[in-house]
Amino acid sequence: MARVGPRRLDHESAERLGGGEARCPADRRATLDPRLPDRSEAWAVAKRDAPQIAEQLWTHGFPTGPKGRFAPFLPYFWGIWNFSKNIPAAKSLLVHLSSRAAAEKMVAASGGYDLPSFANFTNFKTWSEEGPPKGTLYHYPNPHNHQVLSISCAPAPPKVAYQIYTEGLQTKMIVRYMQGEPLEKTLAWGESEVEGFMRT
Repeated sequence: MARVGPRRLDHESAERLGGGEARCPADRRATLDPRLPDRSEAWAVAKRDAPQIAEQLWTHGFPTGPKGRFAPFLPYFWGIWNFSKNIPAAKSLLVHLSSRAAAEKMVAASGGYDLPSFANFTNFKTWSEEGPPKGTLYHYPNPHNHQVLSISCAPAPPKVAYQIYTEGLQTKMIVRYMQGEPLEKTLAWGESEVEGFMRT
C-alpha cells in the first residue's frame, strides 16, 4: 500500500526520474512520478542531479475536466504564539516577511520552488526566468488564475483535514482502487478511516 508522508529534503535521485517519464512528442516529456508531490519538484531534483533531464521538462497547468481546471494548493503561513516574549517585534517581522519585496526575494532564493500564499504574488519574474529551459516554471504559480486552487481535504474541519492529508488517505484510496478493489469497498474503507480521524 502506498505511504505518503511529508515532503523530504533529501529528494530521490534524478536518475530515477528517467524511469518515471513518459514519452511525449519528440521535444517534450511529461514526468509521471507519484512520489513527487508537486509539479516543480521533479524539475528541481533534475536540475540539481541531472541537468540534461531538467532541460527537457516543462511545467504547465492541469487538464480541464467537465467541472473546470483544478490544481492542488497547500497554503503555508506564519503565526505568533500567544506566549511569545516580544509580540510587537514578531508582528513587525511578519508584516515585513509578508511584503511583496520580501516574498519575491524568498521565491528567488528557492529558485521558484516556493509559492507565496497571496494570489497577487504569482507574477514574480523568477518563474519566467528560471531554467533550464528558461521559463519552465512560468505556469507553476497559476499566474493567470486559469485554475481553481483547491486546498487539500477541504472542506473537512482542520483537525480532520490534517490527518487526511498527512496519512495520504486520498492517495491510498486511488492505489486500492487501481489495484482492483471495488469502488464501493474503497469508499467504505475511506469512510471508516475518516470516522476514526473524527474520534481522535
